[in-house]
Amino acid sequence: MCPKRYVIKKKLGQGAYGCVAGAVDEQGGKPVAIKKVRGAFDDVTDAKRILREIRLMRSLNHPNVLGLYDLLRPPSLEHFKDVYIVTNRMDQDLQSIVFSKTPLSEVRPQYGVHVSSL
Repeated sequence: MCPKRYVIKKKLGQGAYGCVAGAVDEQGGKPVAIKKVRGAFDDVTDAKRILREIRLMRSLNHPNVLGLYDLLRPPSLEHFKDVYIVTNRMDQDLQSIVFSKTPLSEVRPQYGVHVSSL
């Protein structure tokens, strides 16, 4: 389902709403993360949460908050079951930072903290 523009490199993690893979955007050579939300419309409450996440990511523009890089379109409405959200690739997610013993400095969010939930 992933366009040839994105070359998948490895699985980065698994969460409540899907899995995240590391990839490279061949058009710009930029590292990205692609979150696949499987069966996004199976549950109305979950579908609303996913839509809310996409809308927030699309509207936020701040160096310390992960924004929406791309949203992959389905091949057709009949096959629109999964949602693919593309973001900039970060070194860590928010959960690993929260539970880390390392103190959080002022500059740390600017160096790779992924604040979007999985």
